[in-house]
Amino acid sequence: MWIPGQPEVNRAYALLAAECWGADAASIEHVGDFGNSVYRFSDQGETFILRLTDPRDRSQQVNQAELDFLLHLKRSGVRVSTPIPSRAGRLIEALAVADSPLLASVFDYAPGFVVTPDTPHWNEPFFRAWGRMLAQIHQAATSFEAQPDCRRWHWHEENLIAQARHLIPASDTLSLRELDDVLEHLSRLPISRESYGLTHADLGARNFHYHPALGITAFDFGNCCYHWFISDLAIALSTLRFHPQAERDQYRSWLLTGYAAIRPLEPFWLEQIDWFIRLRILYVYLDRLLLFGTAPSAADQETLRLLRQRVHERFVW
Repeated sequence: MWIPGQPEVNRAYALLAAECWGADAASIEHVGDFGNSVYRFSDQGETFILRLTDPRDRSQQVNQAELDFLLHLKRSGVRVSTPIPSRAGRLIEALAVADSPLLASVFDYAPGFVVTPDTPHWNEPFFRAWGRMLAQIHQAATSFEAQPDCRRWHWHEENLIAQARHLIPASDTLSLRELDDVLEHLSRLPISRESYGLTHADLGARNFHYHPALGITAFDFGNCCYHWFISDLAIALSTLRFHPQAERDQYRSWLLTGYAAIRPLEPFWLEQIDWFIRLRILYVYLDRLLLFGTAPSAADQETLRLLRQRVHERFVW
């Protein structure tokens, strides 16, 4: 069967899946395992991304909903890494490997590169483009209609949130209190088509490529879910919170200015950003609690200690 984190084992499955798209086997290269197993290959001088998914983690219907959203974004003029049909015309190929089901999809490769703080493109045009991309996704999301049998989940339905009180140790009373406070606050927020819909849910700088002439092309929509749009801005900003205050204030200003150029931001929603960053900090803590299980190593325990401390701090920008 397909085994997360073991590319030497999974390569045989990648080769089998790639045949559905007529990929050159010699060009297939493992990129990484990020929940899915991701490969890169070349075909007639172009680069493509192959994604292998365990249907126990993301069903075919849930995957289809993601791909439908990507195609809607493309039709709406948003630059995203787009799903490519197989030779049989399918966006998802369901394969059986040693009686174990596997889902495969292929995407075109996003032009450009990942921008990091040590590169010359970590500047105002970059942050404004980041904000514009988020606004474009949200603007297009307001007109997206999912197929009745292919729907993404709402944020509170995800296992990490739904099972949060079981994941957080009973002895960690401060984290449990923070969870209650954040969820209670969010439960009072209004929901409308203009404020709530499908979000990327993880558009940090590592999940898009930037090209100075083309702008941003977003990818990795594997966590996309129904949420308040402001949560996407909070998640982006949460990746910047460890920079010195003056720097992060500037980054925030540039990013929000880019967003507002496409989609106005009401003061009410700007006031909610800290709450959604606190939700994100909780989410990361919950993710590691689930990942490390009931017998974390010494290194895992130190990671949990740091994440727990961040939850207890109740972040304020």
